[in-house]
Parts: sequence; C-alpha cells; structure tokens
Amino acid sequence: MTHASPAQSAAPHTVPGRSVVVTLALLGIVVIGAVLRGYLAVDLPLWFDEAATWDVAAHQPLAQFATWEHHNTHPPLSYLAVRASMQLFAGDAPWVLRLPSLICGVALIPAVYLLGRVALSPGAGLLAAAVVALDPNMVDQSAQARMYTMLMLAAVLAMTWLIALLREPGRSVSHWLGLGALLGVMLWVNFLALVVWAGLTLAAALVAGGLAIGRRYAVLRPLLRGLAVCYITAGVVGFMAFYKLATQPAGSGGAAAAPSWRIVIVALKDMIHPHPAALGVYLLVAIGLLLLARRCRTSAAVLVGVAAANVLGAYFQQAEHHFMDPRYLSAAGPAV
Repeated sequence: MTHASPAQSAAPHTVPGRSVVVTLALLGIVVIGAVLRGYLAVDLPLWFDEAATWDVAAHQPLAQFATWEHHNTHPPLSYLAVRASMQLFAGDAPWVLRLPSLICGVALIPAVYLLGRVALSPGAGLLAAAVVALDPNMVDQSAQARMYTMLMLAAVLAMTWLIALLREPGRSVSHWLGLGALLGVMLWVNFLALVVWAGLTLAAALVAGGLAIGRRYAVLRPLLRGLAVCYITAGVVGFMAFYKLATQPAGSGGAAAAPSWRIVIVALKDMIHPHPAALGVYLLVAIGLLLLARRCRTSAAVLVGVAAANVLGAYFQQAEHHFMDPRYLSAAGPAV
C-alpha cells in the first residue's frame, strides 16, 4: 500500500466540474467589479490630488523621475504609468489618467482570490474576491488617478508569494529573488510599502522562531537563506526609496499632528462604511482570523502581520498628515 505525502493528504479532493464552476463564478465576480469601477472612472470629474498627478505625469522631464526629483513625497512608478497611458491614448481625459489604477483595481479581484485559495481554499478565495469586488474603498481607489490600487495589488501578490514560500522554503532561489524584486518595486509605488515589509518580516520571524523552538533546522536553514536573498534583492531594487527617505527634510510631508488612535479607528470604520456599525465587521474579521489560524498559522501570521503593521504605521503617520484617510490603510484592506 502506498501512502500519500502530507501535501497530497492536505490537498482537497478534485470534484468533476468544480474547477469550471469556480472559474465561472470568479469571472462573474470580476465582471461585476470591473463594471462598478469602470463606471466611476468614466463618470467622476478629477479631484485635487488627481489633478496633481496629471501635472507631475504630464510636465516633469523623464530625468526627474529617474532621480526621484519629480515629487517631494511620492515615488515615480504610478506617475510613469499615468504618463504612459496619456501617451498611448494621446489625451488626458479622466478615464485615461485613471486607467492604470482601474487595471490594477480589477486585477486585484482575481489576485485576492488567489490569496484566499493559497491561504485556505478555493471557497475562501471566491468569498474574498466577492468582498473585494464590492468593497467601497477599493472601488473608489480604482477610479482615482493615484497609486493605491497598485500598492494593494503588489501587497496581495507579496502576501500570497510569502505564504507559499514559508510553507516550502527550500524552493529554488529564483522564487526568493522574485519576491525580493516585487518588494523592491513596491517602494517605487508608495512608501506605504514599508508597512508591508514590516508585516511580512514579522510573519517570517514568527515562522522562523517556531522552527527554531522545534529544532527543525533542516527547514529553518533554507528559510533564513531565502529571506536573506529576498531582502538583499529588495534593498537593491528599492535603493532609491531608502536614499530619498534618508535625504528628505524632516516634516516635509505635511503639518505635524499629535497621533490619535481615535483618528485611526475612524479611518478603519470609513474603510468599510461611514456608519459606526461598520466597526462590527472587525469582530467578524477577528473571528475569521482565529479560525484561519486553527487551519494554517502561516497564512494567519502573514495576514495579521501586514494588517497590524499598517494600522500601527497609520498611527505614527499622523505626525506627517493632519488627517487620516482610508486609503492610508490600503495595505491592511485586502488582509481585512
């Protein structure tokens, strides 16, 4: 009698036709999400920050983007994407400026499905994709010529990638190089990528600590090697971001404010819905994460790590911003 490997034993049984149903359901969810986002991207007029995006993307010389001198607080990748869209369609209509965000916002739906599937199951992936398709903050950000859907998409891909690697750290070094490159590219999108770095690092440290306590050195060593490769690669790709942060004058981001947890809690509420009852959703989030931890501690550690790092980062970010907007919780949004 042959025995199945642990991986085979853990894998769900294949049900004939189930993959077709899942694919069709996901396609329907993506279409609904795309329609909601596309309607807003075409219908809404530009607002102040989007006009600022247009100004930078349309008028700054390319050399300024290469040296990160195009803007005092934001990395260049989203502006370059908007610039490419304007050149491709030879215009600057609102939908043209918003097209990169719209594409990333729609791509976020199947990306979250993949995260849910890797974290737990195809059913969890479909449920997560459906929530993202209708999520008011994600729909809103998909229809804005800003960088937040790009950040969310990269964060979801990074979380998914790390969960897979933490489960099988002995994979080819190219997998760790790829994750490192993605983390580095995230810093070219928005400095909020640093909270994703922090959350993923916390999750990896928890997994590594568990392996060390259990004296599972055969798994711990490739994990530590892989993490070293990952972060060295990320540091090289994101070097300009660290240089910009190190040379940026203190307080250049905005008016200083005393940090307040009340402001962060209001932003968390507004990320779901303006009504105070929206905070009740976080009880479901907590229950869901506890249930997930019973099935897969690795997945739960990654999701909790990124969400917690973003919320904590938002608290200290108030020293630079005198207000708190749900978009500053973009890294936590998909995890929630």
